[in-house]
Amino acid sequence: MDFTRAAVILLSFLLFIGLILYGGLENLLKAGENANLGVLVLALLTICLAMAVRIYRWKVLIGDISFLELAPIQMFGIAVSSLTPGKLAEPAKAVILKRTHGIPLTRGVSSVVLERVSDIIAVVVFSLLAFLYFEPIVVFIPVAIFGGAVVAILAATQSKFVRDLIVRIASVFSKRIAQIGAGFMDQLKLDGKFLKAVALAFVIWSLDSLTAVIVFTSFGLQFAPGINPYIVAASLVSLTVLIGLLSMLPGGIGSTEISFSLLLESVGVQKDLAIAAVLMFRLITFWISIGAGLAMSVFIKEKMKKMNAT
Repeated sequence: MDFTRAAVILLSFLLFIGLILYGGLENLLKAGENANLGVLVLALLTICLAMAVRIYRWKVLIGDISFLELAPIQMFGIAVSSLTPGKLAEPAKAVILKRTHGIPLTRGVSSVVLERVSDIIAVVVFSLLAFLYFEPIVVFIPVAIFGGAVVAILAATQSKFVRDLIVRIASVFSKRIAQIGAGFMDQLKLDGKFLKAVALAFVIWSLDSLTAVIVFTSFGLQFAPGINPYIVAASLVSLTVLIGLLSMLPGGIGSTEISFSLLLESVGVQKDLAIAAVLMFRLITFWISIGAGLAMSVFIKEKMKKMNAT
């Protein structure tokens, strides 16, 4: 492990510990003890449904592979990418897909990119709701950065002039890279599959937001008068994801929890309840999915063995 990676992990750990100390460990444990476990089970079921929709969305973009075959690859890919800064390891899914099903890398990587673009579109739209209750500058910076990135990506891939320019520049360094880049951009099409992926992204993030509302309910969160908890959940689930990505910390660990907790506190939620609810939400939506995803490596290794044997 190099120094930079170790420093980033240490920073995430320190931010996480700092948040717990800020809330008070005893207060957080008490809030957890008083949470409604039956309601939290419903939150688990909701996030499982969201994962199923994520798998189905990738199937829509990839095409002729069954849901059950894609499920372990998607879950494992999400787990691995979630542990890297900015989810930079997301294309690893395409590599696995090639080794287990022979899908060309250009096709696999382009499907992953379209997944992420559809996610960012939904997340940016939901984040706009945060303008209703929070300081504009807190919302504007991440929304502007990621919204601008989506526009730039779509413009670059859909404009023939820009596409040819990128290929010409790449060919100066390597004709092979230029060919791969051209093939990759050919796969990035704003067709019916992409539009369906965008629609499914809104379903996914709506389910994630519903999970947050369920967790809020289980902890008995009380908001300031005039605050709609559903709008707060929808906006903060998305906005804090963007903040976590901007922090470049692995999985946004530390930055996501802190921003989510402080923003909840700013709309009247009691400090210890806000932190406890956020930690539970992250446990359900982040840590459990990572554990389940890493467990899928057993099935992936078995599939690779069968592919190598043929």
